[in-house]
Amino acid sequence: MAPTSLIFLFTLHCPLECEHCIVDSSPRRKEGLANDFVLNAIDEAAAAGITSVGFTGGDPFSRRDDLAAFVRKAKDHAMDVMVVTSAFWARSEALAVRHLSRVEGIDLLGLSTDVYHHRFTPLANIANAIRAAKQCRIPVELQVVYTEDEQVESIREALGDDLVGVQVRRQKLWPVGRAAKYQAAALKTAPNLDDLDMTCPMGAPVITPDRKLKGCCSSLLNLGSQNPLILANLEEQTLKAALFEGTRMKHYQFLRTFGLAPVVELIRRANKADALAAKYTDVCHLCHDIHSQPPLAALIRETFQG
Repeated sequence: MAPTSLIFLFTLHCPLECEHCIVDSSPRRKEGLANDFVLNAIDEAAAAGITSVGFTGGDPFSRRDDLAAFVRKAKDHAMDVMVVTSAFWARSEALAVRHLSRVEGIDLLGLSTDVYHHRFTPLANIANAIRAAKQCRIPVELQVVYTEDEQVESIREALGDDLVGVQVRRQKLWPVGRAAKYQAAALKTAPNLDDLDMTCPMGAPVITPDRKLKGCCSSLLNLGSQNPLILANLEEQTLKAALFEGTRMKHYQFLRTFGLAPVVELIRRANKADALAAKYTDVCHLCHDIHSQPPLAALIRETFQG
């Protein structure tokens, strides 16, 4: 079945440089998708049956005027629109209202905050953004990465009544890329491999700044060109064709349908279980670990190509 949602990771530029960022965004990153490419891709996505789009990065508000144009185009096709941001721009409630008013058409505002973001963006910005979104009648989802439950609870307590009507989505830290140094803390309360929920929570496909369509919006993005779920090169194929043909990739469909349990069993039958860790924060962390190890990645690749 072809997807109905699509994510545009249209910039790697971000005023922040959080230690847990899986795509290594920073103020120095300049990579991004050109405006004309994104606008055309939204048209193609609509023709392919996409009904909702997300804009992320980096931080989409680092290209606010471009973001506004993208959202307008999506709304021309009656798409639902989600934007994920750190709220670096919400230094006051009034300023936050001005920024949101200039990006008209957002249906859900995703606000990322946690102990890693706080080094760069204070929690006051999140409160300002929530209040501004409520003024603009935009629903809010708060996205919190954590290693300890107390980290989430402290954010809840600090925001207090501002969280009324706000959905809070918790995400265990993936100790990969920049965040690898937090592995001990992340695994402290992690389940054993055999107790892990192996169901794959495959999100929407993602278009990245290199104009690749990638099948998963989670930890595999950290693998860059080694990502095993690169569904298409959009410099060589139209998005409409990529969505219909690329999502038929055996590897992609298998993970979506059966999860990681059969993959772990394959690794064990091949006598390569020593390459697996005893614990993982969640199935996405496991998936990243498997696909980042060349011998395991080769085994899986050979299985799906056989």
